[in-house]
Amino acid sequence: MNPFSESLQFPSIFTFIIPKHLPENLDFLDLIEQKRNNKIKCLQTKKQFIWARFLVKTIISSYEHIHINSIRIKYSKNNKPFCENSSLHFNISHSHKLITIAINKTPCGIDCEKLNKLKHLDRLSAKLINETESSILKKKTHSKLLQFYFAWTTKESITKLENSTLFNTYKNISLTHITDNNILSKNHTSQKTYYSYWFRFKDHLINFTSHNNEKPLHIDLTNKFTKSFL
Repeated sequence: MNPFSESLQFPSIFTFIIPKHLPENLDFLDLIEQKRNNKIKCLQTKKQFIWARFLVKTIISSYEHIHINSIRIKYSKNNKPFCENSSLHFNISHSHKLITIAINKTPCGIDCEKLNKLKHLDRLSAKLINETESSILKKKTHSKLLQFYFAWTTKESITKLENSTLFNTYKNISLTHITDNNILSKNHTSQKTYYSYWFRFKDHLINFTSHNNEKPLHIDLTNKFTKSFL
């Protein structure tokens, strides 16, 4: 059964609120995933792991017309996931009960963060945001908390896009411009430009980043998957 009523397009961002239950059938997990799942003791982490793989594999299955049980997810040395038998690029992020998945024809990164109040906000911001970035972010919002999350989700999604480390991102990349839904960043070493599209969903901030200036389609799958696939 295909859960998509919308026309599929690239890039797309899929959101999903994790339900209380797990999928009844776990055949879509390969042997390595089954072993990893069996080692997870925390129920919330187990739900994130299982539902994220169910969603990714079902989405790719719908795009590529490959049976869900045939899809193999592998990981790079920096733990970036990729599909062994598909040319599509995807990225996963989860925060509390929200899972977000980005699908694209070119490399992409995504991050979602629940907008919680943070202890030691000034100290965290000082490590993450330089003076130039601070002045840019202040033009968008005077909330130090939002400034932090704008910078954090942008740099996290760039790190995942580049299959890099947060250390390299903090060292080499700076935010250069922010508008209503877009953030522009630049790598001072490679001169690469990054285009981030951000939006708020429920009580989360979601940030999608690629090398192309494009607005992704947002599809919420919460009701479709829980009703159609269980």
